[in-house]
Amino acid sequence: MISESERQQIRHHAQVWLSEHGDVLIDAVLNDDLPWRPHLYCPPAKIAVHLLLYPSINEYYLEMFDQARAKLDGLTIAVLGPIQFIQNPSVLESGHRAETQWVVLEESDGGVCCAQYDTVLSLIYQERLLLPLSSYQSIASVSYERLLKATGQEKGYGLERFLAFLFSQVPGFSVVATNYNTVTEEIDIVLENRRIGGIFQRYSKPLVLAESKNQTGKADKNDYVQFATKIRNRRHAVSVGFLISLSGYTRDCGLEGLRDSREDFVIARLDRKDVEDWIERSGQASGELLESFVARAMLE
Repeated sequence: MISESERQQIRHHAQVWLSEHGDVLIDAVLNDDLPWRPHLYCPPAKIAVHLLLYPSINEYYLEMFDQARAKLDGLTIAVLGPIQFIQNPSVLESGHRAETQWVVLEESDGGVCCAQYDTVLSLIYQERLLLPLSSYQSIASVSYERLLKATGQEKGYGLERFLAFLFSQVPGFSVVATNYNTVTEEIDIVLENRRIGGIFQRYSKPLVLAESKNQTGKADKNDYVQFATKIRNRRHAVSVGFLISLSGYTRDCGLEGLRDSREDFVIARLDRKDVEDWIERSGQASGELLESFVARAMLE
């Protein structure tokens, strides 16, 4: 629990953060038919802020969030609070169900800073939070269901975020960047590799790359070639790549992988079934599963 003075500090930092987007109202009425009043509201940006003054989010607020978005088109709801409250697994599960944005208050050399995240998945992998198995499976399952229903650009971006979240829960992996752009290329996911032993004793370069494909058609030879080129262009810093296609692969994609059998890197191809198996595993079990995917690619 926190003291009343600490709560006031949270309110102060929240007002400062929200004022960057426009005028701030306190306990504003969003709609005459809506009983919930957000702690703070910015009308110009349509951002309603729920302050996390306790390490939990009541079910009542989750219902109110849904009702508020239904009544106010374009409304953004942000949960703002200290990192020690936000990293509570039950808070992350509740906030993920509610599809809120997140603003994390953290101590820095210059005082308190506000870090903003568009989804709970981004928060988890950027803050490098490790979840217990039950929370991991809950968030992963909800995310995957939403992903299968996604349309347009969200299909691609959603899969990137989802995979970054899954990778972040594998011991020895941490997410360096997503949607990383160079002068000539875009890399979906860049991982730091600190796994020791097993397959990664042979493939121990410091970086791992992942490429995600969430399209109607199967990933083909060109998709493989383009990804392999990205690996070659990383100055020998990558020895493992993961190509993930929910629609599967064409035969020529697999044949192209055979042609690279003498390379000093390996590309593991994952399909929908592989991803669904991955959702069920976390911690060391997820690491062992990824090693099995790499071994499968080595033996093809």
